[in-house]
Amino acid sequence: AEFIARSLTVSTFLEDSARVLLEWDSQRVTLEIVGFKPDVCSPLLLSSFALQLLGALSVIGHVKPGLGCTVLLLWCVWHPFMYKQVQNVEFIMETLSIMGGLLILLSHLSISMAKRRRLLLDSFDATSVQRSEVRAKQLGLAGRVLLVALFLHSGWTRSHRFLNSRV
Repeated sequence: AEFIARSLTVSTFLEDSARVLLEWDSQRVTLEIVGFKPDVCSPLLLSSFALQLLGALSVIGHVKPGLGCTVLLLWCVWHPFMYKQVQNVEFIMETLSIMGGLLILLSHLSISMAKRRRLLLDSFDATSVQRSEVRAKQLGLAGRVLLVALFLHSGWTRSHRFLNSRV
C-alpha cells in the first residue's frame, strides 16, 4: 500500500518528464516564447526531465525518498517561473496541491525515520527524536493545508460564478 501511495503521489512528475521527452520540440518553442534564449532551452528541458524523473524514481524506489521529495518540491517552486505561469492562479493552486501531497509524504517518511531512530537509540537521544516528530507533524499539517488549495480555489471560483449569474 505504501508503494502505491508513493507512486501515485509522484505520478504527475513521471508523466511530465515523459512529456518533456515526447514533446521536446514544442517544449523548446514554449520556452522560447516565454523569453528563454534558444541555447538555454535544451539544458532547461534536460534538467526538467532529469530532476522530475530522478526525484520520482527516488521516491518510488524508496532510495533516499526524502531527498527525492525535496528535489520535487524545489522543482514545484521553480516550474511556474520557468514557464512564466506565476500569474496563472489555477496553475499555482495545482502546484500548491501537488506540493501538499509531497509534504504529506515527506511527513510520513520523517515520522517513520523518527520511529526507527527511537528504536535504535532506545531513548538515548529522546529530545532529538521528539523534535523530529514535531517537525514531521508540522510538515503534515502544512501538506494538508496545501493539498486542498486547488479545491478551495475551484469551489470559490464556481460559487462566485454561480452567485454572479443569479444577479
